[in-house]
Amino acid sequence: MNNIIYPQIGNAAQHGIFLALAKEKSLKDAITESQLMLKYSTRKLKGKNYYDCSQQLESIIRRGYFEFSRLGTITSYQKSKKINDIKLKFVNKNKWAVIKKNSKRHIRFDFEFMPASKKLKNILLELKVVWKTPKKVSNRIQKQLITYSKNSSKRCIVCFLVVKRFGKKASFINTFPYWFEINTRKTS
Repeated sequence: MNNIIYPQIGNAAQHGIFLALAKEKSLKDAITESQLMLKYSTRKLKGKNYYDCSQQLESIIRRGYFEFSRLGTITSYQKSKKINDIKLKFVNKNKWAVIKKNSKRHIRFDFEFMPASKKLKNILLELKVVWKTPKKVSNRIQKQLITYSKNSSKRCIVCFLVVKRFGKKASFINTFPYWFEINTRKTS
């Protein structure tokens, strides 16, 4: 499959998960709308490629919906926030040197959840749809999460939804979540 299609599958999956979580559509209707969004967002998908991508998209949305509905109720989706520009320098483990500038910039996070318990912080969730199991969170995503948490009192996590194919003919598709939370508190 062409690498250009991967981000479009991720965008369609996020949209479908949001529709189902916000209860704007049923899970089945959200999947159908996302599949149509994918079909009309690219001209490269035809025949068997479209069928494979739509099956993967269905698996991603179902797993994302069931995993994220446990986090609480959704409060916002793909929200941009204007923050101070922060440059981060990795020291070791959970230690980062932070340099602030006066310039402003926008960052976007994918989902925000209000947990069922009021004692817990709101959760900012960054969703990544991938086809290989992640061994660690990339430095770019770590910096993004640390930027979120420095400018917010909310808990920031990343969920990698990994799409896998199984069976003798590789016709069975399933999606597995991998959760990462970066501790940004400086240890003494």
